[in-house]
Amino acid sequence: MGYIGHHGVATLRRYKYSGVDHSLVAKYILQPFWSRFVNVFPLWFPPERTLVLVFLFQITLTGFMFLLTSAFLGFLYSPHLDTAPPRWVHLAHGLLLFLYQTFDAVDGKQARRTNSSSPLGELFDHGNLHLKLKLVDSVLKKPFESLAFGSTAMCGKATFWFWVISAVPFYFATWEHFFTNTLILPIVNGPTEGLMLIYLCHFFTFFTGAEWWAQDFQKSIPLLGWVPLIPEIPVYNIVLCLMIAFAVIPTIGSNIHNVYKVVEARKGSMVLALAMLFPFGLLLAGVLVWSYLSPSDIMRNQPHLLIIGTGFAFGFLVGRMILAHLCDEPKGLKTGMCMSLAYFPFAIANALTSRLDDGNPLVDEQLVLLMYCLFTVALYMHFATSVIHEITNALGIHCFRWRALMILAPNGGTDRDRRKYDTLWKYKLRRDDDEDGQHEKEDIVDPPADCRPYRLTFLDLIAWIRYNTAGAEKEAGTAASCTSEFNCSYRCLRRGMCNKCCKKHGFVRGQCDKNAECYCCTT
Repeated sequence: MGYIGHHGVATLRRYKYSGVDHSLVAKYILQPFWSRFVNVFPLWFPPERTLVLVFLFQITLTGFMFLLTSAFLGFLYSPHLDTAPPRWVHLAHGLLLFLYQTFDAVDGKQARRTNSSSPLGELFDHGNLHLKLKLVDSVLKKPFESLAFGSTAMCGKATFWFWVISAVPFYFATWEHFFTNTLILPIVNGPTEGLMLIYLCHFFTFFTGAEWWAQDFQKSIPLLGWVPLIPEIPVYNIVLCLMIAFAVIPTIGSNIHNVYKVVEARKGSMVLALAMLFPFGLLLAGVLVWSYLSPSDIMRNQPHLLIIGTGFAFGFLVGRMILAHLCDEPKGLKTGMCMSLAYFPFAIANALTSRLDDGNPLVDEQLVLLMYCLFTVALYMHFATSVIHEITNALGIHCFRWRALMILAPNGGTDRDRRKYDTLWKYKLRRDDDEDGQHEKEDIVDPPADCRPYRLTFLDLIAWIRYNTAGAEKEAGTAASCTSEFNCSYRCLRRGMCNKCCKKHGFVRGQCDKNAECYCCTT
């Protein structure tokens, strides 16, 4: 089924992101660091792709892989999140989370450096969520962040509540963005101070051990036991209560206030606005009822499957809301969002059957939980791939495609070049259709008669990258592939590049008698 209508396609073409970050830590500490770190990626390095070994990943998705690795370490050494892993695991958790935050912030800067941001970027950035507060990346990030912290703090079943307190502000922030059209991050917010606090906790645990979080609060600090009225509960429960009181409640209060002002100014209905929170409330209620009735206590014994499955369902809800904002859909409750909740009646009914048969459910609950996880993963992936396909078709862009470096070598190329794969001339250079299917004659580049086009292999591409990033060696180099009569980069397959732009992007270009209009200067 389609997720974007004709009005949505027209709205996507007018897309312009708007956001405000009031965080002082980000402004004075992290932003200067991120501005320097982004220079690690060259200008020809697209924000949605990064080179990892021999695979091409998005910068955002690479950050997600850091979190996935962190959660896997937690599962490997603490399957039920109630045993202490080796201390080096806590150090790894902290470093991986720090790298995730850095990559999550840098890809937007890289997009602005290369002038390649798009609505698809915002959708990926929120959701990679699952698969930056932005669709494939942030939704899955929340459960994996929580699972890593649960491993560090030995939270056990309380890990689910740490996921809840991270998901609630995220959902409310997305809901606020839906109405205000501006993503507003307060002075203290989750993507900055929240993540910083978590990876500092990981580093702290590296020195103290995970047992520190599971001990009674009275014993956690010397002489604290002498203070009257100190409750005898684990330290992680105290942390949970403090986060709810001083972070979650003030944040959602601010979100509701901002939405109320917008709705009042537009003379809309606040009831309809609040109705958009209903699917998320049903999601939490469904999980809690299922866990309460569960004969095998799934929240304690299978926390990873429960949190990951619920995280994907949460990602579907957030993804639908983000898409509704990008496409300017009518403000109100979207019944299609409830598709991610369709599994709960079956799961709850199966748990109830255990009360009729001495605690034995009709279907093994571990299998039911696994099917729940697979259902939400399949639902979310169908949504994500369908939306990506529709957006790329609507905007005429590509996703996860590394544009091949094309070279026209004089006299058919060197002996090495002749062994490369031939690229059909009509594929990129002779015929490049515009949006209306008409050939743009001015974009056609006619090569000399003795030149042939070649598509470089992946190894050739790596060699070309090394050559163009070799500093003085590049200036003195005379590689045939970089001194040909026409040399294209991933930024310019259709048109020639002026000398100014070649110098800016670090590309070597020979003299060509048939220079075309410079693509970089006209876009």
